[in-house]
Amino acid sequence: MSETPKSEVRALFASIAKKYDLMNDLITFGLHRIWKKRLISLLNKFSAQNLNILDVASGTGDIALSLINDLPERKVTATDFCEEMLDVLREKSQKRSIHLTIQTADAMTLDFADNRFDSATIGYGIRNVPDPMICLKEMARVVAPGGVVAILETGKPTGLFNILWKLHTKLFIPFLGWLLASNIEAYTYLPSTAASFPSGDNFLRIMDSSSAFSSIKAYPQLFGVSYIYIGIVK
Repeated sequence: MSETPKSEVRALFASIAKKYDLMNDLITFGLHRIWKKRLISLLNKFSAQNLNILDVASGTGDIALSLINDLPERKVTATDFCEEMLDVLREKSQKRSIHLTIQTADAMTLDFADNRFDSATIGYGIRNVPDPMICLKEMARVVAPGGVVAILETGKPTGLFNILWKLHTKLFIPFLGWLLASNIEAYTYLPSTAASFPSGDNFLRIMDSSSAFSSIKAYPQLFGVSYIYIGIVK
């Protein structure tokens, strides 16, 4: 969860919007694309009715676009609080001739009716909201009972891999931010939020405390570098 003022977080993402996709590929060595595909596979597994999906904190829209590539007849609504990130998504969708609804929205105050969507997704966004619990409740509110809230977020690996992960996040990522994005501050902030955000069982406890889900499960990726969380809405 982010203690940085919302306006500052928005400005930070605006400043890196055009380099965001490149940086994600380099930081994760392209693995984030595999994990996003796994998120969609789990979404399909746990909910047969997935034709109307909300993607929260869409950023540049990897998950939103992949949802439609996976099933072209889907109706996907992509939201984010940073207009500059959504501008990149608009360019990408136009180039690929993919139609989806794109609108500015705050993840903690979603302007949609109850039970509006079959499922909802969020990728690497919930750790940047001031209160993840409120975000979870909002996502569950707009999803019909039995639908899925699917979350992809950073984690903290254990053992030897934890040492490598700390070196990667504390040294390599800020260096890339300075070298390629001309923004070492942003790529110091993002690893710091990842390091402090609850993951694995700790995040499952937050999901459970929301009282929004009938069942929850976590799927670690690469020794816990990232996690996929699945919640079935009550």
